[in-house]
Amino acid sequence: MVKGSGWLWLCMMVPFGIVVVLVCGCGGSAERPGQMASEDAPGASLEEPPSGRSEPSTGRENPAAGAQSSVAPKKLPQTKIIYEATVQLGVENLDLFAEQLDALVGKYQGYIARTEFTGASYARRQGSWRVRIPSDSLQLFLRDLSQLGELNKFSLQSQDVTEEYYDLESRLNVAKAEEKRLLELLDTVAGKLEDVLNLERELNRVRTDIERLTGQLRRVTNLIEYSTVTLTAVQRNLYVPESTPAFSTRWYRTLRKSWDNLVLLGEDTLILVAWLLPWSPVWIPASVLAWFVLRRRRRRTAQANATWADRLSDVQPIRTEAS
Repeated sequence: MVKGSGWLWLCMMVPFGIVVVLVCGCGGSAERPGQMASEDAPGASLEEPPSGRSEPSTGRENPAAGAQSSVAPKKLPQTKIIYEATVQLGVENLDLFAEQLDALVGKYQGYIARTEFTGASYARRQGSWRVRIPSDSLQLFLRDLSQLGELNKFSLQSQDVTEEYYDLESRLNVAKAEEKRLLELLDTVAGKLEDVLNLERELNRVRTDIERLTGQLRRVTNLIEYSTVTLTAVQRNLYVPESTPAFSTRWYRTLRKSWDNLVLLGEDTLILVAWLLPWSPVWIPASVLAWFVLRRRRRRTAQANATWADRLSDVQPIRTEAS
């Protein structure tokens, strides 16, 4: 019995020991994942560091970030564009439109480069202008201009001269640097007279290039800063003068016009004589020969007519007696 009881007690203790071992193992493994999670998440400790603690500095910086901070972004060149506009308007009164145009151009700080009027009494008059307007105000100027009459035609053209502008600017800077270098050499040269003359000759050439490039750059800059507007205004109604000219005025105008025509005729005659003079060895003998031929032919004709007249006078009329 004692032996059977011992075996029974042993059979009961073995499962109990296994259960205790399993419970202890599960408790240790439950603590270990928590520790591993805290070690595998360094970002959490960097973002929210415990109070009273600071992260040690490694003394190393990201080379890519340093390169990005040290290299400044490249500045692109400003675009240079020339604008040219063409506008045609129909207006009621051309004189009033000219006054309004002057006021509008002054409002936008531009200027009129050319003005031309054509027309006559009892006919349609037309005016044309070449206006220069600052490019920044071109759109506003065109908007206000279209309100001064009836818009019949409009066109706007643009030309990109960015490359030409910066090329001229670069060549001008190079020429100025070369001029400065030549001046320094000219001040320090102590050689032959021929060397000095060669330097002066080269300096004159460089200065000529500088003046030419400066003029071209100034012209392109002016075209960029001031846009060109070619304007044409046509009056709808026929132009009627305010008053009819007096009789004395019309008489003087007629006399003056007749005198001008007479002078013009004299000038044309002299021009014709000047044109014929070099050909005189040709046309003078030909004219004399033609005159002699015509004269001889007229004489022969006259003699033939006289002969026939004589013959006819000698013939007696035949009389018939009545039976």
